[in-house]
Amino acid sequence: MPMHAVSAFAFALQFVGYVLLSWWLMQKRRNQANVDGMLERKRWEGTWPGLVLVGYAHSSTRMHPKQPAIATVNLVVSAFVAGCVAEATARERSAIVVPWQHAQQHRASSWLMWILAGLWDTLHWWPLVKAVAWQALLEYYWHRLMHLPWFYRRFHKLHHYQKDPGPFDDLLIHPAEAFGYFCILYSPAFVLGPMPLGSFLAYMGIMGVLGVLDHSGVEFAIPFLYDTRDHAMHHALYNVNYAFPFIWMDSIHGTYRKPFSSKDQQSKD
Repeated sequence: MPMHAVSAFAFALQFVGYVLLSWWLMQKRRNQANVDGMLERKRWEGTWPGLVLVGYAHSSTRMHPKQPAIATVNLVVSAFVAGCVAEATARERSAIVVPWQHAQQHRASSWLMWILAGLWDTLHWWPLVKAVAWQALLEYYWHRLMHLPWFYRRFHKLHHYQKDPGPFDDLLIHPAEAFGYFCILYSPAFVLGPMPLGSFLAYMGIMGVLGVLDHSGVEFAIPFLYDTRDHAMHHALYNVNYAFPFIWMDSIHGTYRKPFSSKDQQSKD
């Protein structure tokens, strides 16, 4: 049976979307470095990536020497898994529900409005909440597992190469560990019962954007819910703030550490 076009689209969307978002955040990080002073500017002056086929080149010493190759492998695998989920859905072998017939009720005048109406009809909050909670639960224990000495030395230590991560550093992760997390990330498409397409796309959007923001070094917060400085604190201190994307699991297990604000840090300096 030939591959469906939607699978190639999912691969491209995952790949290109990640690169564009990371590239934009890199520019913001470089602009911030120019404000923070000469030392910070020197660390980032060579890290403006230029795309080279499926990798990226850099001339900065702040990055791991194998980072372009490792990040490229992980990005391709992530996009490939996205394509596989799309293909499984097209063959009705996932739990994702695509009830396009509901869109016809809107008598949309164009194919674009027809698709948008269908997505809106399949955006249900409870499946979205279940998917986010499921991911948060599994990811926390997976992350704690990776911090056990045997797993840390062999797998997770690579990801902690950067104590102050920036854009593209989220993909500096051992491919075996990355694949394990991809299985967690995409598992709601198969294990949580019927998953409306709109809800699944919203879930993937939340996970994708916040995952990149967590390693961007750019301060962004949603009050009482999310703060990029939480994960920055994890990279700085190693044994706190394991949860992603929200702090609930850290709060339950007593591993949450409130991050310092930039003003607090400057006053200490």
